[in-house]
Amino acid sequence: MTSYAANVAVIDSGTSYFYVNDQLYNQILSQPYFSNSNCEILDNTPYCYCSAANNWPTFAFNFNSVEVYIYPSQYTAQSDGICYPMFGSISGFSQILLGDIFFRGYIITFDKLNSQIGFTSNNLTPSTPVNFNTSTIIGWILYAILLLLIIMGITISCHISSFISSLQTDSLAANLELSGTGTPKLQTRFLW
Repeated sequence: MTSYAANVAVIDSGTSYFYVNDQLYNQILSQPYFSNSNCEILDNTPYCYCSAANNWPTFAFNFNSVEVYIYPSQYTAQSDGICYPMFGSISGFSQILLGDIFFRGYIITFDKLNSQIGFTSNNLTPSTPVNFNTSTIIGWILYAILLLLIIMGITISCHISSFISSLQTDSLAANLELSGTGTPKLQTRFLW
């Protein structure tokens, strides 16, 4: 088991993965989980058959005697039967950066008044890797486009309705005539 001590851990909901320094990351990649015939390392990221990913390690983090974990099911992504870990390294970075994948296993409270962070298990840690297959992504993109088209249609419809309403008001104002008594006489007609 590899252990690493860092004085600071950054917990950031705006970061997707979790990150460690280059030295620790290289130690992790050299472990048998990632350096075997079921895995290939491309651009410093291991890509493995998902059957091999089932045996990936659980990472334990100790914060002042409180131990929290990131399980393989939290940090594994899958695409077309190939799994890859959602963690990486940052050169020159000595801290640990815990992103959204850490949030998957915990409910986290940020106590800014007392400068504290609290963790509790959410008991919802997925038992299988997150599946980012191509058809799911295309489905979400098409859904977003459809939603955008609907919103644009409603917006255009509101503008057209407002325009027609202003034309009707102008038309009514143009048909306002003065009668011989000096009292306005309104002639109403509809344009449609």
